[in-house]
Amino acid sequence: MTKNKSKEIFNAAKSFYSGAKVILESAQSNMRDQTIKTFHFPILPCITNMVFSLELFIKCLLVVEGKNPRHIHNIYKLYEELSEKTKNSLFIKASERKEGESLLQEIANAFEDWRYSYEKSFLEINLEKMDEVIKIFRDYIIFSHIHD
Repeated sequence: MTKNKSKEIFNAAKSFYSGAKVILESAQSNMRDQTIKTFHFPILPCITNMVFSLELFIKCLLVVEGKNPRHIHNIYKLYEELSEKTKNSLFIKASERKEGESLLQEIANAFEDWRYSYEKSFLEINLEKMDEVIKIFRDYIIFSHIHD
């Protein structure tokens, strides 16, 4: 049961991530001013899909560890529930772990913040760094043969 559930979560995470990449490519090709690098629509669904995919990759790992992930969207709180063994495997070097955890704290509430961006006066996110962290989680799952 756990293997099937974690595989379903992993596949959903990959799907949201793939969708985000398609949206990102569209947003980049539709940028109004190539020199400013300011994104316009459809960047909101891109960011929410990227963050949601990361949430699901973390929840997949929690299920693999035999835990029942909470129904929350806070990326950092979910990450904190992972075992030290998994955290050390995700971020092998201490400096990488510190940087990765710092980013996870920065984007902890990004799913809700960006879904309701109209309620915020200013939002900022580093898509390249977030993409790197997502790939770390995804690749760890793939290369650990948790899911192919």
